Amino acid sequence: MGFVTVFRYEKSRTFFRKGRLRIALDETPAGAFCEFEGEKSDIVRYARTLGFTSADMIKQDYIQILQRLGKKG
Repeated sequence: MGFVTVFRYEKSRTFFRKGRLRIALDETPAGAFCEFEGEKSDIVRYARTLGFTSADMIKQDYIQILQRLGKKG
């Protein structure tokens, strides 16, 4: 198909569900992350319930995070 690998990393992912939210706990070389998928209002409400603030939330993908930390792909 002509694909060329540009970045590779490993992660371990565990899925959870809370109502309409899908929650993934990811363990990566950059650390552990909790990823929420669903309606923005549900994400914000549940994240606040868990004690997260908007300052705790990131929008970068793992490639950006790993590159920022100097991890090679």
